[in-house]
Amino acid sequence: MKLVIRMKFVATSILLACVVGGGLACQSVTLRQLDSSQARSLQALRQSDAGEDQDETEARWLSAYRQANGPEGAGQQRALDGEVRAYFAALSGEARKLAAIEMTDSRYVYAIPTRLMPELLGPLLGDDSVEVRLAALASAAYNNCAVELAENLEGFTSSDDARERGASLWAMGRTGAPQFAEAIQRGWTDQDPSVRAQALRSWGAWTHSSHEGLWDKLNDEAPRVLVETIRLLHQHGDGKRLEKALEIQLLDPQRRELVRQALDDAREGGHIPPSALERLFD
Repeated sequence: MKLVIRMKFVATSILLACVVGGGLACQSVTLRQLDSSQARSLQALRQSDAGEDQDETEARWLSAYRQANGPEGAGQQRALDGEVRAYFAALSGEARKLAAIEMTDSRYVYAIPTRLMPELLGPLLGDDSVEVRLAALASAAYNNCAVELAENLEGFTSSDDARERGASLWAMGRTGAPQFAEAIQRGWTDQDPSVRAQALRSWGAWTHSSHEGLWDKLNDEAPRVLVETIRLLHQHGDGKRLEKALEIQLLDPQRRELVRQALDDAREGGHIPPSALERLFD
């Protein structure tokens, strides 16, 4: 059991690095590749007793909830819910809070019911530690409880920290909920290119919405933003119109290299099929 939970911790650490890096495709990372504040937090967690406490608590909850899974276990489930709530309410210190949030990610070990996630994560989204807030945002995204935490998340879209702005847009985008559409569209013009790129990725959940406003993003100066714009317009827009617009940009000496790089990245990253916009690669 401890081996499985430790593997989940590694995956969560990688996830956190991806989210705060702009929400683009995840790649394997090491502790040295994180920024100094994230690295210190994760290292502190590994060296403290929080990890051991998490292992024991998570294993016990996992077993108890499984045993209570059934019509006759309703009373036991209520008691367990109360224990989980009390545990989270009593959390103190960054390391223990990060360890507790790790128990909510639910990708490999379902130790805590997802129905409890909004009330457990809500207070942690207001924590003084940016690392705790980022981890809570990542968990809110994976547990798809952004709608229940809408008031908390919308406050992050105006954060001074680009990592928080991007992570909140990621959580909103996973829901596809119409109430977040305006916030995500505002992210298209964020001053940070990683946030603009994440806003465009998040917009992909709104397949039923108009993508007309995306055409202006073809003039963006950031390669990663161009990649996301090309992907979305290829999937949901007018293919011939996109090809023509990019062809015009390739004729501009000041845009040519940037657009070529974005096209190469879009193809190599699997954002567009190898045969898409083939004429532009000649």
